[in-house]
Amino acid sequence: MHDTFRYAPLYDHAKFLAYLTIIPTTVLFLVYVETEFYDRYKKYYQVVRGRKNFAEISDAKDKLTGTVYRLLAYLLERQMAVTLTLLVLAEAIFVYFGFSILLKDIFRICALAALCNAMLLVVLLVLLYFEARREALGVSLTFFVVNLLLTSLFMPLGEAYLGLGLFVAAFAALLLAVYLLVMHLNRLTYKTFASQPFFLTPPTGVFIDLADGLNAFFGGTSEPEQRPRHGAGVRH
Repeated sequence: MHDTFRYAPLYDHAKFLAYLTIIPTTVLFLVYVETEFYDRYKKYYQVVRGRKNFAEISDAKDKLTGTVYRLLAYLLERQMAVTLTLLVLAEAIFVYFGFSILLKDIFRICALAALCNAMLLVVLLVLLYFEARREALGVSLTFFVVNLLLTSLFMPLGEAYLGLGLFVAAFAALLLAVYLLVMHLNRLTYKTFASQPFFLTPPTGVFIDLADGLNAFFGGTSEPEQRPRHGAGVRH
Protein backbone atom coordinates (compact mmCIF):
# COMPACT_ATOMS: atom_id res chain seq x y z
CA MET A 1 0.00 0.00 0.00
CA HIS A 2 2.81 2.42 0.82
CA ASP A 3 4.17 1.91 -2.70
CA THR A 4 0.86 3.12 -4.21
CA PHE A 5 0.02 6.32 -2.33
CA ARG A 6 2.11 9.30 -1.34
CA TYR A 7 1.65 10.07 2.33
CA ALA A 8 3.05 12.15 5.20
CA PRO A 9 2.21 10.40 8.49
CA LEU A 10 2.75 13.41 10.75
CA TYR A 11 0.74 15.83 8.63
CA ASP A 12 -1.96 13.30 7.76
CA HIS A 13 -2.44 12.45 11.43
CA ALA A 14 -2.69 16.10 12.47
CA LYS A 15 -5.04 16.96 9.63
CA PHE A 16 -7.31 14.02 10.39
CA LEU A 17 -7.61 15.09 14.02
CA ALA A 18 -8.17 18.71 12.97
CA TYR A 19 -11.05 17.86 10.65
CA LEU A 20 -12.76 15.92 13.40
CA THR A 21 -13.21 19.27 15.15
CA ILE A 22 -15.64 20.56 12.49
CA ILE A 23 -18.20 17.80 12.99
CA PRO A 24 -20.39 20.17 15.09
CA THR A 25 -20.55 22.68 12.24
CA THR A 26 -21.47 19.98 9.73
CA VAL A 27 -24.29 18.66 11.90
CA LEU A 28 -25.62 22.08 12.87
CA PHE A 29 -25.59 23.27 9.26
CA LEU A 30 -27.65 20.30 8.09
CA VAL A 31 -30.15 20.81 10.91
CA TYR A 32 -30.40 24.56 10.31
CA VAL A 33 -30.76 24.17 6.53
CA GLU A 34 -33.52 21.61 6.85
CA THR A 35 -35.48 23.83 9.23
CA GLU A 36 -35.30 27.64 9.28
CA PHE A 37 -33.16 28.44 6.22
CA TYR A 38 -34.96 26.27 3.69
CA ASP A 39 -38.33 27.44 4.99
CA ARG A 40 -37.37 31.10 4.40
CA TYR A 41 -35.78 30.22 1.07
CA LYS A 42 -38.95 28.49 -0.14
CA LYS A 43 -41.22 31.28 1.08
CA TYR A 44 -39.21 33.93 -0.76
CA TYR A 45 -39.52 32.18 -4.11
CA GLN A 46 -43.17 31.40 -3.46
CA VAL A 47 -43.73 35.14 -3.06
CA VAL A 48 -41.84 35.80 -6.29
CA ARG A 49 -43.75 33.15 -8.24
CA GLY A 50 -47.01 34.32 -6.70
CA ARG A 51 -46.57 37.74 -8.34
CA LYS A 52 -46.82 39.61 -5.07
CA ASN A 53 -46.11 43.32 -4.93
CA PHE A 54 -42.62 44.73 -4.47
CA ALA A 55 -43.09 45.44 -0.76
CA GLU A 56 -44.00 41.81 -0.05
CA ILE A 57 -41.08 40.54 -2.13
CA SER A 58 -38.68 42.90 -0.33
CA ASP A 59 -39.99 41.79 3.05
CA ALA A 60 -39.51 38.12 2.16
CA LYS A 61 -36.03 38.89 0.86
CA ASP A 62 -35.07 40.73 4.06
CA LYS A 63 -36.25 37.81 6.18
CA LEU A 64 -34.31 35.36 4.01
CA THR A 65 -31.07 37.35 4.09
CA GLY A 66 -31.44 37.86 7.84
CA THR A 67 -31.75 34.10 8.24
CA VAL A 68 -28.60 33.53 6.17
CA TYR A 69 -26.57 35.98 8.26
CA ARG A 70 -27.85 34.44 11.50
CA LEU A 71 -26.93 31.00 10.19
CA LEU A 72 -23.36 32.05 9.42
CA ALA A 73 -22.93 33.88 12.73
CA TYR A 74 -24.41 30.95 14.67
CA LEU A 75 -22.13 28.39 13.02
CA LEU A 76 -19.04 30.59 13.33
CA GLU A 77 -19.63 31.23 17.03
CA ARG A 78 -20.10 27.53 17.83
CA GLN A 79 -17.19 26.36 15.72
CA MET A 80 -14.85 29.00 17.11
CA ALA A 81 -15.77 27.94 20.64
CA VAL A 82 -14.95 24.31 19.82
CA THR A 83 -11.75 25.10 17.92
CA LEU A 84 -10.34 27.59 20.43
CA THR A 85 -11.10 25.24 23.33
CA LEU A 86 -9.21 22.43 21.64
CA LEU A 87 -6.32 24.73 20.76
CA VAL A 88 -5.96 25.66 24.42
CA LEU A 89 -6.26 22.05 25.59
CA ALA A 90 -4.17 20.60 22.74
CA GLU A 91 -0.95 20.34 24.75
CA ALA A 92 -2.58 18.51 27.64
CA ILE A 93 -4.48 16.20 25.30
CA PHE A 94 -1.45 15.37 23.16
CA VAL A 95 0.77 14.78 26.20
CA TYR A 96 -1.88 12.48 27.69
CA PHE A 97 -2.00 10.37 24.52
CA GLY A 98 1.78 10.51 24.05
CA PHE A 99 1.67 12.31 20.71
CA SER A 100 4.62 14.24 19.33
CA ILE A 101 4.93 17.92 20.30
CA LEU A 102 5.45 18.76 16.62
CA LEU A 103 2.16 17.01 15.85
CA LYS A 104 0.49 19.37 18.32
CA ASP A 105 1.80 22.44 16.50
CA ILE A 106 0.67 21.13 13.11
CA PHE A 107 -2.70 20.24 14.60
CA ARG A 108 -3.23 23.79 15.79
CA ILE A 109 -2.60 25.21 12.34
CA CYS A 110 -4.77 22.56 10.70
CA ALA A 111 -7.59 23.14 13.21
CA LEU A 112 -7.70 26.81 12.22
CA ALA A 113 -7.61 25.76 8.57
CA ALA A 114 -10.46 23.31 9.18
CA LEU A 115 -12.52 26.06 10.81
CA CYS A 116 -12.07 28.33 7.79
CA ASN A 117 -12.65 25.44 5.40
CA ALA A 118 -15.88 24.41 7.14
CA MET A 119 -17.25 27.96 6.98
CA LEU A 120 -16.09 28.23 3.37
CA LEU A 121 -18.06 25.12 2.43
CA VAL A 122 -21.15 26.52 4.17
CA VAL A 123 -20.93 29.79 2.25
CA LEU A 124 -20.36 27.92 -1.03
CA LEU A 125 -23.46 25.81 -0.46
CA VAL A 126 -25.52 28.92 0.26
CA LEU A 127 -24.21 30.52 -2.94
CA LEU A 128 -25.23 27.43 -4.88
CA TYR A 129 -28.70 27.56 -3.31
CA PHE A 130 -29.07 30.94 -5.01
CA GLU A 131 -27.65 29.66 -8.32
CA ALA A 132 -24.52 31.82 -7.93
CA ARG A 133 -22.39 29.32 -9.83
CA ARG A 134 -19.84 31.79 -11.16
CA GLU A 135 -19.19 33.17 -7.69
CA ALA A 136 -18.86 29.66 -6.28
CA LEU A 137 -16.48 28.70 -9.08
CA GLY A 138 -14.37 31.83 -8.52
CA VAL A 139 -14.10 31.09 -4.80
CA SER A 140 -13.19 27.45 -5.44
CA LEU A 141 -10.51 28.40 -7.95
CA THR A 142 -9.13 31.00 -5.54
CA PHE A 143 -8.85 28.39 -2.81
CA PHE A 144 -7.21 25.89 -5.16
CA VAL A 145 -4.67 28.31 -6.64
CA VAL A 146 -3.70 29.98 -3.37
CA ASN A 147 -3.43 26.63 -1.60
CA LEU A 148 -1.28 25.22 -4.39
CA LEU A 149 1.06 28.21 -4.49
CA LEU A 150 1.46 28.61 -0.73
CA THR A 151 1.86 24.90 -0.08
CA SER A 152 4.60 24.76 -2.72
CA LEU A 153 6.22 27.77 -1.05
CA PHE A 154 6.05 26.46 2.53
CA MET A 155 6.92 22.79 1.93
CA PRO A 156 10.69 23.38 1.55
CA LEU A 157 10.70 25.26 4.88
CA GLY A 158 10.15 22.09 6.88
CA GLU A 159 7.53 20.34 8.99
CA ALA A 160 6.92 23.38 11.20
CA TYR A 161 5.13 25.06 8.24
CA LEU A 162 2.89 22.14 7.32
CA GLY A 163 -0.74 23.20 7.04
CA LEU A 164 0.02 26.92 6.90
CA GLY A 165 -0.68 27.12 3.17
CA LEU A 166 -4.05 25.42 3.67
CA PHE A 167 -4.97 27.81 6.48
CA VAL A 168 -4.08 30.99 4.56
CA ALA A 169 -5.82 29.73 1.40
CA ALA A 170 -8.99 28.76 3.27
CA PHE A 171 -9.05 32.08 5.14
CA ALA A 172 -8.56 34.12 1.95
CA ALA A 173 -11.20 32.12 0.06
CA LEU A 174 -13.61 32.48 2.98
CA LEU A 175 -13.26 36.26 2.98
CA LEU A 176 -13.89 36.34 -0.76
CA ALA A 177 -16.86 33.99 -0.45
CA VAL A 178 -18.50 36.07 2.29
CA TYR A 179 -17.98 39.25 0.26
CA LEU A 180 -19.55 37.69 -2.85
CA LEU A 181 -22.43 36.28 -0.83
CA VAL A 182 -23.20 39.68 0.70
CA MET A 183 -23.08 41.31 -2.74
CA HIS A 184 -25.35 38.63 -4.17
CA LEU A 185 -27.89 38.88 -1.34
CA ASN A 186 -27.97 42.67 -1.60
CA ARG A 187 -29.07 42.30 -5.23
CA LEU A 188 -31.07 39.09 -4.80
CA THR A 189 -34.37 40.45 -6.08
CA TYR A 190 -32.74 42.08 -9.10
CA LYS A 191 -30.81 38.90 -9.93
CA THR A 192 -33.91 36.76 -9.46
CA PHE A 193 -35.81 38.68 -12.13
CA ALA A 194 -32.94 39.79 -14.39
CA SER A 195 -31.57 36.27 -14.72
CA GLN A 196 -34.75 35.13 -16.48
CA PRO A 197 -34.41 34.99 -20.29
CA PHE A 198 -36.27 37.67 -22.21
CA PHE A 199 -37.01 35.21 -25.00
CA LEU A 200 -37.92 31.71 -23.84
CA THR A 201 -36.02 29.15 -25.89
CA PRO A 202 -35.72 25.35 -25.91
CA PRO A 203 -32.72 23.94 -24.04
CA THR A 204 -29.59 23.20 -26.07
CA GLY A 205 -26.17 21.75 -25.43
CA VAL A 206 -24.09 18.60 -25.52
CA PHE A 207 -26.10 16.82 -22.83
CA ILE A 208 -29.39 17.77 -24.48
CA ASP A 209 -28.14 16.27 -27.76
CA LEU A 210 -27.01 13.18 -25.88
CA ALA A 211 -30.43 12.86 -24.25
CA ASP A 212 -32.09 13.22 -27.67
CA GLY A 213 -29.90 10.46 -29.05
CA LEU A 214 -30.69 8.14 -26.15
CA ASN A 215 -34.40 8.90 -26.44
CA ALA A 216 -34.32 8.12 -30.16
CA PHE A 217 -32.36 4.91 -29.55
CA PHE A 218 -34.81 3.66 -26.93
CA GLY A 219 -37.86 4.70 -28.91
CA GLY A 220 -38.65 7.99 -27.13
CA THR A 221 -38.99 11.46 -28.59
CA SER A 222 -35.93 13.13 -30.05
CA GLU A 223 -37.57 16.29 -31.38
CA PRO A 224 -36.84 19.46 -29.41
CA GLU A 225 -40.43 20.63 -30.01
CA GLN A 226 -41.75 17.56 -28.19
CA ARG A 227 -39.52 17.98 -25.12
CA PRO A 228 -40.54 20.12 -22.17
CA ARG A 229 -39.47 23.60 -23.25
CA HIS A 230 -38.65 26.80 -21.51
CA GLY A 231 -41.12 28.36 -23.97
CA ALA A 232 -41.04 30.24 -27.24
CA GLY A 233 -42.42 33.66 -26.61
CA VAL A 234 -41.71 36.95 -24.92
CA ARG A 235 -41.89 36.98 -21.15
CA HIS A 236 -44.79 38.99 -19.77
